[in-house]
Formats: sequence, C-alpha cells, structure tokens
Amino acid sequence: MGFFNPSPQEFAKRVVKKFKSKRNDTAVFFIGINEDTRDFSPIPLNRIRNEFHEEIMEYVSSKEPSINILLSETIPISQEEGIIVLVLQK
Repeated sequence: MGFFNPSPQEFAKRVVKKFKSKRNDTAVFFIGINEDTRDFSPIPLNRIRNEFHEEIMEYVSSKEPSINILLSETIPISQEEGIIVLVLQK
C-alpha cells in the first residue's frame, strides 16, 4: 500500500515526517495515488473509516501542536476502495 499504514499513529508519524521535510507552510497529501506513475493505488475503504481520521487528528494535535490538520477526508473511487486527502498547515 505504499505510504499508507493501517495504524493511525504510524500513518500520522509518516505524514508529519514528510510534512516537516517540506519548506511550505501548507501541504496537500493525496494518499492512494502513486506520485511517480500518477496511477491510483487505492486503499480499502474498510481501513479508512471515520475513526481512522479521528485518531490521526488526535495523534497529531497531541504530539505536534505546531501542525494543524485542516482536512482529513476519504474519497471513494469505487465501492470498495478510495484515497485519503490530508491538508496540513504549520
């Protein structure tokens, strides 16, 4: 599944690490799209329920108070798979 990790805490750690390595104050992440090939690498929807998003936001707000998650949403691309859109701001 590439960048995605089914553990909300581990996934949040990866996203925060990637975001900190960028110079921008705001970043949009499309998780489930292969950056190199521009192909979809969708994530099973049963792994990215509302609880998953809530745990990501809780983890980031408690561990990284200087980073705000402006958006954390799932966009279905089929009945069973989707992508995650995350917008983070310093």
